[in-house]
Amino acid sequence: MTLFVNGIPASLAPEEICASGSPQHFLRIGALDKNTKSRFAGTLDELKVFNKALTADQVKLIMDTEPGRIDEKTPLIQCAFNGKIDCISSAGPVLANAAYVVFRPAVIGKGASFLRHGYDRAGRLTISDVFGTNGNELSASFFFIPGTAPATDHQERGLLASRSGKRMWSLFRQGGKLIFDVSGKRISADISGWKTDHPVHIAAIYSRSAGTMSLFLDGKHAVSAELPTFPQEAAKSALFIGDMPEGNTYSITQAEGIIDELRIFSSALTEKEILAEIARKNDPSVLSDSSGKWMIAETPASHKEEKLWSLDG
Repeated sequence: MTLFVNGIPASLAPEEICASGSPQHFLRIGALDKNTKSRFAGTLDELKVFNKALTADQVKLIMDTEPGRIDEKTPLIQCAFNGKIDCISSAGPVLANAAYVVFRPAVIGKGASFLRHGYDRAGRLTISDVFGTNGNELSASFFFIPGTAPATDHQERGLLASRSGKRMWSLFRQGGKLIFDVSGKRISADISGWKTDHPVHIAAIYSRSAGTMSLFLDGKHAVSAELPTFPQEAAKSALFIGDMPEGNTYSITQAEGIIDELRIFSSALTEKEILAEIARKNDPSVLSDSSGKWMIAETPASHKEEKLWSLDG
């Protein structure tokens, strides 16, 4: 029996080494038993349980490689919209409330079409109780196929927005401008050349660490500005797709177009990563992509190592 602390074997007195107990059928984390006095007062992270005895070198390998760590480029939210509401978050499926969303040919398969269906029937999708869509770093990547031309449509058309407490951002088009609003600070890009039924890739990014907010169109930088001061983020967020955040049944602020391959990240994508997002439309495997899901998962410590259970997030 060996105990390692920070990768270094610890000394154990003979009385501290006990005989093996009876076989157990569950793993208790953070307490010895149901007695509240035995509960651990602290934080546990990167727990890994192996079905073999690790050597000292293997323990150091686990400490260095952190195999359970989630890549920060894993999407927080991913909606392929392949003919259905198929949004998933980094914690699994999400609760989505759709109002008159239809599916039409898009960049890959069928995208979600958000348009006006009459006086009292709005097209909108709301994802409630999600985490991180108003964090300190955020990127939204998606394809949009406009159903109305910017030259003739001067109404505000909501594409994407998120609200968490007093912190909010929104992305909408109005006339020949695509506008990105973060806590009241706005930047805009020229979209007067957009054509109906012609897909364009949009990436809206802000980074508190860099202090900037930016728009990219078809992988090319369009505009940037200094990021405003953020109000406090609430515990949970709501994500609004295809309409303005304050839109309702009787408003006329629907996107009037098709949104496809929506992915939200908790990091600021680079120009190279944005181009990789655009290239995904040529990869047929994205139709069944479930990389937005992560939970307790069986992962190898390294290419040569045995399987382990990893708890992260």
